[in-house]
Amino acid sequence: MISRSILIVAVVCVAPVVAQSCYAENDGPGFNNAVSMGGPNPLLAVKFTAPSTLTVNGIEVFTGESTGANTVSLWSNDAGNNQPMASLGTGTWAMSSSNSWQGAALSAPVVIVGGATYWMVWGCQNGSQAAVDVASPTAVIQQYRGTFNGGATWNGPFSFANRPWKFRLQCAASLYQVNQVGASLDVNGVMTGGLTPAITTIGASTGTATIAGTVGQPWDIAYTVNDTLVPSGLITTAGQVVNLNFTAPSFAFAFGAAFANSLAPFSTAVALGGLTTFEAQLMVLDPTSPDAFWLSQAIQIN
Repeated sequence: MISRSILIVAVVCVAPVVAQSCYAENDGPGFNNAVSMGGPNPLLAVKFTAPSTLTVNGIEVFTGESTGANTVSLWSNDAGNNQPMASLGTGTWAMSSSNSWQGAALSAPVVIVGGATYWMVWGCQNGSQAAVDVASPTAVIQQYRGTFNGGATWNGPFSFANRPWKFRLQCAASLYQVNQVGASLDVNGVMTGGLTPAITTIGASTGTATIAGTVGQPWDIAYTVNDTLVPSGLITTAGQVVNLNFTAPSFAFAFGAAFANSLAPFSTAVALGGLTTFEAQLMVLDPTSPDAFWLSQAIQIN
């Protein structure tokens, strides 16, 4: 029962939703009414680190005081130049002149990986309300850059206490946890995209399990046998998904939930050994995670 209680206290059970604000910076009601956006054809890029692996399907910023087409997009990071590298997905909307949270759905969902760096890029109207919060000791102060030529060149980077940018990421609720930088587990390279389970069929043969994550952190693997993966089973406060049936009689941790092993990536041969199915999910303790731990995808071997 000790191993079950670890999962119960670590997660919060929530009902599945179609979309939700899964990450935000400076998303309180306040805004700096004295700051407007410049132009022409500006793109503002705000740098952030994904708190966990998320499937983003929309972005909102706080703006108004103008009309016309706006864009929002997620860009990958050019670490060498500390600037946006390439657009991963874009949405467009006709803005309202009322100061409010506004935005658009992306043309296709974008999976961002926990611990990785991205840029939220807003294509705004010249003279519109800047998506800037009121300066305060609790505001998140980000690095940001700007361009007037579609990203061919970027100005900056800048970072000022009176420029805490306001944005929200909207996410589709994932049915299945996906692998992330902090915790990764697969068999024969099979990966879920969040909508279908990661199932590898090996029968009487052997497969190769690969384990990775935050090096040096304590880890263990929870598992069940002859069971099944549970879509949207338990969801943590940071949006990670537990897909194991932790009420199953076979539920256990491979090393007794002692978390005495320090993680070093490795691969190993696996076989069913007479079992019908085997289900597993890696858990890595890490104080830098919003949940204080990372979860891998859950795998099922048939």
